[in-house]
Amino acid sequence: MSVSDGATLTIQGVDIPKLALGTFGLVGDQCRGVVADAIAHGYRHIDTAQSYRNEGEIGSAIARPGVDRDQLFVTTKISNQNRHPAKLRDSLHNSLEQLKTDYVDLLLIHWPGSRRENAQALEELAKVHESGLARLIGVSNFTTTQLRRATQLAPISCNQIECHPLLPQEALFEASVETGTLVAAHTPLGRGRVLAHEALQAVSRHREVTPAQAAISWLFHHKGSIVVAKASSLIHLQENLAALDIRLPPEELDRIESIEERLRINDPEFAPEWDSD
Repeated sequence: MSVSDGATLTIQGVDIPKLALGTFGLVGDQCRGVVADAIAHGYRHIDTAQSYRNEGEIGSAIARPGVDRDQLFVTTKISNQNRHPAKLRDSLHNSLEQLKTDYVDLLLIHWPGSRRENAQALEELAKVHESGLARLIGVSNFTTTQLRRATQLAPISCNQIECHPLLPQEALFEASVETGTLVAAHTPLGRGRVLAHEALQAVSRHREVTPAQAAISWLFHHKGSIVVAKASSLIHLQENLAALDIRLPPEELDRIESIEERLRINDPEFAPEWDSD
């Protein structure tokens, strides 16, 4: 299976494949194998981060013959300890060395800090963008207020946030429209918690799709987001890719939208005070 037509979003003149392989928790030979399998089956967007400690394995996988580098979209994220301007660029050069590439397609600040820390990091991020080391720059896990401030300081393209049917993030989607940025949804299945919900189970039965495909299709076609979905088996890689072509009818979208339960998975001690949802 290959990525279907219309499977990209465009911002600042750059096409971003809407489905990214999330690699959090993948290391060693497993990471190399999963990334290689994903590329072989049509994935063109690979998402990693300095804190995942797998950029080297991903670099080995994307350097294999078969798909040219310019056909791939690689996202990585600056870790908390490296977002200070004195460290950011050097840490990026290390990431590029690990990834075996001269540039990344999208470089994100992984987590926000204080207002001053964010401003300093974004100023340096803008310089990195100007230098050509990153085709696009963005943020991750930023609140609506932080996103608005960020777009005033640097040419931010997207905000990567936790988003799934139990955390629909309406406020942040509204802020993305207001600021002209994209949303990338990480943890799209709530680490499996979404799959057992009755609404997703019902959609799965009625439409003969998996609960995961229903959730991912909702994100693609209803929310209009990029989706960063981890998969470690070939069958799940293929199922997630097939979700690009699944369009749920209005009544099934309404069923998902009617979910009232709320669940946030990613909430470390250093996280900002989240927007209510």
